[in-house]
Amino acid sequence: MGEYAAAGAGPVIGLLEDLFSSLDQGFCLCEARVAETRAVDCRFLAANRRFATLTGLSGMVSRSAEGSDPTLDPVWIETARRAGIERESVRFQHALAPSGHWLDIAAAPYGGEGRFVIVIQDITGAKRLEEDRARALARAEALLQELNHRVMNSLGMIAAIIGLESRARDEGEGRRVLERIADRVHAVADLYRTLDMAGTETEVRADEYLGRVVDRLGASVAGSVRLETAIASIYLPMRVAAPLGLIVTELVTNCLKHAFADNIGGTVRVSLVPEGARLLLTVADDGTGRIVARQGGIGGSLVNAFVQQIEGVITITENGPGTAVTVDFPAPEPRHV
Repeated sequence: MGEYAAAGAGPVIGLLEDLFSSLDQGFCLCEARVAETRAVDCRFLAANRRFATLTGLSGMVSRSAEGSDPTLDPVWIETARRAGIERESVRFQHALAPSGHWLDIAAAPYGGEGRFVIVIQDITGAKRLEEDRARALARAEALLQELNHRVMNSLGMIAAIIGLESRARDEGEGRRVLERIADRVHAVADLYRTLDMAGTETEVRADEYLGRVVDRLGASVAGSVRLETAIASIYLPMRVAAPLGLIVTELVTNCLKHAFADNIGGTVRVSLVPEGARLLLTVADDGTGRIVARQGGIGGSLVNAFVQQIEGVITITENGPGTAVTVDFPAPEPRHV
């Protein structure tokens, strides 16, 4: 067995060498000792051919690592300390210098004090594939972020054009219809704006996104109607956030339009709270009117359609004064901050 022969390790090591010499994994029997300087020394007692090929340590068999080769990767001394001295089993991945090859390294105590075995597997191909996938994912995320940014700008431009058109019209139903359309476009634009500001492409924080939607609606309120929010810091995927933002837009707009007759002031409160495996969205007012969601029409139809989209159930409660609309829907994968 030439240079791979056991260095006084006995016939058992020779048998192990015969068994493992043709396998794909590399095997090595080592011994760790602590020198007077408290430094750990690793002695390579026996190794199969695969171990020597993968690590380049064929010349190290029967020799001590410390002081034999100043270019030796420190990972072997650290492995000796943990597996040989501290007697713990370890497993990790490591790139060998200077070759850059990646190894999956497992080490465990074996036999007498200080002795341990090392088993290694070449994972360079898998690592490079993983790195290629990571680069491809980073490129895809960058493209998606750019797309989100462009969609946000386009929706903002569309909403501005609709706003100009509505302001050019006289007061009446036509102008109010355009304003409602602009609100809906703004709600979607707010979603992409929140994505852009957060530097993400697939999810938004509920309090940031829905808070932005409510703030924008509140900016257009004249008089003494207050808008309050109590929205949990929950991450929502786009498939949930988009319809939820439109639901809030419709319900808040309906409250502002119908709940407060004769310019009487009041409060509209928007809340989103977790309850078990579900989320509860509530839009409530303390006015005297009845919202469109109860009366039907385009606004109510849109709300019902969006509620179905998130697999929710809508409940309307009138306690007088005021109306509360609650949407109960399944919570997405929990991720609180």
